Amino acid sequence: MTLEIGKLGRVEPASDDVRTRSRLARALPASALIPPRSYPAGPPDRDYLGDEDYPWFLNDRLGCCTITGIAHYLVAAARQRGVTITITDDDIRTAYSRATGYIPGRPETDRGGQCINALVVARNEGIGGHKIGGFARVDMTDKLQVEAMINLTGPLFVGSDLPKRIESQPDEWFRPPLEERTVADKPRSLGGHAYLYGGYNHRKIKALPWRKRVDQRWDWSFSYTDEGWALFDKHWVDGDCPTPSGFPLERLRQYLASL
Repeated sequence: MTLEIGKLGRVEPASDDVRTRSRLARALPASALIPPRSYPAGPPDRDYLGDEDYPWFLNDRLGCCTITGIAHYLVAAARQRGVTITITDDDIRTAYSRATGYIPGRPETDRGGQCINALVVARNEGIGGHKIGGFARVDMTDKLQVEAMINLTGPLFVGSDLPKRIESQPDEWFRPPLEERTVADKPRSLGGHAYLYGGYNHRKIKALPWRKRVDQRWDWSFSYTDEGWALFDKHWVDGDCPTPSGFPLERLRQYLASL
C-alpha cells in the first residue's frame, strides 16, 4: 500500500509578518489551557475527522493546500453538528486566487501560499460562502496546548515541512531510529504542506494531509510541524449547546471575546 499524495504548496511565513505573532497562550486565560480535574492526566482522546474520506478540493491538481486545509476544517466542523456543507472546486479556485494571486489557466502562477494569507481570506471573504469567525496561533512545541486546543476548538490547521520518508509510510508517519535515518528524513525534502490535525491520543495525532486520514507520532510532529492555528467557526460553536467536546459554550465565548 502506498500513500495517496497530492500537491504541496505551503510557503513558510515571513519572520517579520506581525500577523503571525498572535499566540493563544497570550490571548486566552491560563485556565483555558489547563485540563479539567476530571481528567488530570490531560484531555481525553479526541477524533473529529470521522471515518469518511474528504474531497480533494483541487489539491490533487494545484498547490492550494492552504485553502484546501481550511475547507477540510469547515467540512469536519459541520459534520460534528450533523450538517453537510457544499464547497465546490470553483470555490477553492477562487479563494486560492485571492490568497496567492493564482490565475486559472496559467500554471506558472500556481506557486502555493502562506497559511496566514489563506486564513485572512477565509475570515474576510470565505470559501464558497463559508467564513471562519477567527483564528489564533498555537504553540506546536507544547503538547498540552495542542491537545487542549483540539479539545476546545476542534481540528487545528497546521503547516509542516514534510520529509520524503512519508512516501513509504501510508498509515503512520514516524521517525526511524537515528542510525537508520537518511536524506529522506530531512525536513522539507518532500516539500511544505498545510493540512489538519483532527484528533489525538497519548501516542499519536490523527491527521488529514490530503483526503485520507494518517496517524502521526508526537515526535514526528515536533520534528516537522512548526506552524499551527486554532480556527473558530459557527459550525463548531452554534446555538446554546456545548461544543462537540462538551466544553461549556459560554466559557468559550468569554475566551474568544479576548481575541
